[in-house]
Amino acid sequence: MGGKWLSGNGYWVRRVVSNGNVTYPYEHKIIAEDILGRPLKKNERVWWVDGNRSNLDHSNLVICDVRFSAILRMRMRAYLECNNPNLLYCNRCSKWKNPRFFFTHNRSVSGKGAYCRACTRNIIDEGIRLKQLGIQRKQKFSES
Repeated sequence: MGGKWLSGNGYWVRRVVSNGNVTYPYEHKIIAEDILGRPLKKNERVWWVDGNRSNLDHSNLVICDVRFSAILRMRMRAYLECNNPNLLYCNRCSKWKNPRFFFTHNRSVSGKGAYCRACTRNIIDEGIRLKQLGIQRKQKFSES
């Protein structure tokens, strides 16, 4: 016996009984695996073109690796928040900016942890001032 329902996080879930074992996989993963003719790899994700998780139409699903999925997520966020998918978000000043205002070594694929040039300079200047005053910067993680 099978069944299908919409979970609290917006994904369709299907009850699958195979050889007496019951599993509850996400419907989009079942569809993607049927399209590919193989199980999804650990680094593969399903992306919804329209952003609607309950829309399981084949033309709405994109199968991509984790890195590309992170790029899609960041660009979609930029488009939804400021109508420009090419901007990057600075996590320090909380502003969307042109990628040329970011150091290339400082830009992560997903945009998480990225700081613009001005904020990076402020962090460096703050570190220099603290060092001159003989104050150590607080560590983010305590060692146990």
